[in-house]
Amino acid sequence: MALDETGGIEKTLHGVLLVLALALLFMVSFRPIFSNDIWLHLKVGELIANNHFQLPNADPFSYTTSGRPWILHEWLSQLIFFQTYELAGFTGLRVLRSTVETLTLALFFCVAYRQTGRYIMSLGILLVIAYLLRTRFHIRPEIFSHLFMALFCLTYFTMRKYKSWFLLPVCLGLVVWVNLHSFMFIVIAILFVGFISRGLVLTWPMKETFAKPSETKFKGAMLALGTIAIFVTPSPGDSLDYVFSGSQLARSFIMEWQPIFISLQKESFLTLRGAIAFPVLLKVVVLSIIAIFLGSLTWSIVWKRSPIWPLDHALIGLMMSALALSAIRFVWLLAVPLLLTVRYFAAAFDTNNTGKKRGLVPGIVAWLLLSTGTLFWINTGIATIPLNMRQIIENDRYPTSVAHILKQVHLDGRMFNPYGWGGYLIFHLFPDYKVFLDGRTVLHGARLLQDHYTILHGNQGYQSLIDKTYQFDFMILPKKYGTIDRCPTDSWVLLFENYNSSLYLRRNQDNRSNLNRFARYYEINKVPFDTERGFDVLTVIQNNPEWARRYGLQGGSAA
Repeated sequence: MALDETGGIEKTLHGVLLVLALALLFMVSFRPIFSNDIWLHLKVGELIANNHFQLPNADPFSYTTSGRPWILHEWLSQLIFFQTYELAGFTGLRVLRSTVETLTLALFFCVAYRQTGRYIMSLGILLVIAYLLRTRFHIRPEIFSHLFMALFCLTYFTMRKYKSWFLLPVCLGLVVWVNLHSFMFIVIAILFVGFISRGLVLTWPMKETFAKPSETKFKGAMLALGTIAIFVTPSPGDSLDYVFSGSQLARSFIMEWQPIFISLQKESFLTLRGAIAFPVLLKVVVLSIIAIFLGSLTWSIVWKRSPIWPLDHALIGLMMSALALSAIRFVWLLAVPLLLTVRYFAAAFDTNNTGKKRGLVPGIVAWLLLSTGTLFWINTGIATIPLNMRQIIENDRYPTSVAHILKQVHLDGRMFNPYGWGGYLIFHLFPDYKVFLDGRTVLHGARLLQDHYTILHGNQGYQSLIDKTYQFDFMILPKKYGTIDRCPTDSWVLLFENYNSSLYLRRNQDNRSNLNRFARYYEINKVPFDTERGFDVLTVIQNNPEWARRYGLQGGSAA
């Protein structure tokens, strides 16, 4: 067989293997909808579309922050989500999410292959990056940042020369990106590092330690265009303040904003299925990538081993590592130091080694990368595909039955709801109901978030918050929390309870009409209900098992 035929067969096999890997990644990422944020994004997109594409500038959804100024810095993503939902429903949203994530991984593979020229090593990198992105398989605006970041890496790290015409798509891409998701601001920092690196590398002792960044003028032009792009957004100054002021606030209350070695201690990650991946394996992967990156950089600086790193690449790798350690939501950014490490690692062995060593060490690295990535499939990858194909929404995560009942029986007054369910309730119940709070941490502020957790966990002072500060008329509570159980039994009546949520109504004269409406609703549906004793799960199951099954009283998801 001729050599060119052998090479052609090898390329074909490589292409088939890549397509199969990406197809599997698509099916793994084709998860049921489980993000708490998508519901609010859909409602905001609907609000924009129905308001002649005018952006709301005040909060319409929550009675606690009604009318407060509200900055929409992800409005384009929200509009895309809503239009996709209108066109193809929740399945369309899942296809959109999986397509964007799969394309992102394909672009990262291209970056790895163009930098190393090694197919198997690049495939291993693809699987490791897929594992890192596993924690971010949400239908949220950040999926567009994953895609644009992969495009940016392909442009910044693999293109040797830039044509002047290329500035136009770069500018348009940055303008679109900044209106899709605020992460584009990080890229401005990366471009700034690249711009100043050329001046820094001329100073002692850096001129003997680092290589000069390439195409600095073009990257400086990209920085200028990126800065301009920020101002092609609604209220650019407010958007900047909104994004950066929200980071610290979110870190105080939201697990995904906390450092990986703190957030992964939470009980929600210590499940049987996730025991391998969270927290042990993910920590090992994170530490390994950072250690190998720092080791490779030190090897080049201290022992002057070739090839010498450009200063901008070293600083960008350090920046992405610091971000990844700062919050679990940024762990996927370790793709950048991983790509840089493999790039200079492969180049170093091409330069300094010959014969068996040249093939052996990169082969070991490729094997390690493939092995680590394969754990992704063993743990929660391929095993989840049948569920992904079968289930559209993870209803267990949401108060589906409570929302369905409240849509049929309107309650007047003030509602308490958990933070994570705010968006879901807005999507299903607005404008008939306004929520206590939702996922917009910056809008609601630290005080409201702290009061919410005090009430939810029954901490000191929760009773005063319920009765005096907010004066709730009815409360929606997750089943695992028992706040209301510590309230006087003559003060609250249980209206509904199933496997994941409860609905309570305050007993007073003002709520008498609310209670009567519920009693009438249950009477029509032949569900036993006593206005004095409240809702009794066992009685309902015995007398109306069909209704009990439909609304999740007997365990499992509500229909």
